[in-house]
Amino acid sequence: MGFWSRLFSSRRSRLDVPPELERIFKKLHRLASDGEPPISHLPPDAQIAIQSGQDVDELPDAVGSFGHAVTNPIPVRGPVGQVNYLSRLITGSGQSILGHRIGHIDRIDVYEVVSIDGIEWDILYLSMYHPRNSRKTPSRYSLAPTSKLGPFFTCVAFRVDEFPSTMDVEIKRFMRATVGFPLCPPKLGEYLGARNFTRPAQQLERLREVARLGMEPSSN
Repeated sequence: MGFWSRLFSSRRSRLDVPPELERIFKKLHRLASDGEPPISHLPPDAQIAIQSGQDVDELPDAVGSFGHAVTNPIPVRGPVGQVNYLSRLITGSGQSILGHRIGHIDRIDVYEVVSIDGIEWDILYLSMYHPRNSRKTPSRYSLAPTSKLGPFFTCVAFRVDEFPSTMDVEIKRFMRATVGFPLCPPKLGEYLGARNFTRPAQQLERLREVARLGMEPSSN
């Protein structure tokens, strides 16, 4: 039984969970669901663009490799949808990923990601103006079931200068702003502190390529 089914099962009344914490977990449950990540906090024009966007897994006029080309971005629902989608990605070797938004090219957001073991680095392109998250994945990735995601996100919707070494702090900052509670995967800081994350030459070239495409860096 997954985290959410244990927390919200018929036996829930027997768990000693303070009401405020229960409200936070329920909000996290909504954020982590496959349905419709919240967009009410966004400006009205962004909400309209998302609600009226194409309800698709892949844009019909896309060109290039899905998620790996700026001309074929991953359709998602808003900034929370981006983080939700990326946090569920699993590499071909079964590793979760860490990710941060490094900028945007016009209306397409650019994320840098790395597998939790520090081996696989990548750049992924996402379009947030859609009513739901895509069910399709870029090559070399799969989507973990929502029940296995639990309340933890592993990506943030802003740039992290010391990526990924400080992701435990930045995930807590993102979660505090999103749900009012600084939550991140247990012992993530300890794990990151014990590893030496170094971008390989191929990743450095990817970063140079997005700069050549005219990426506007995001703030942190």
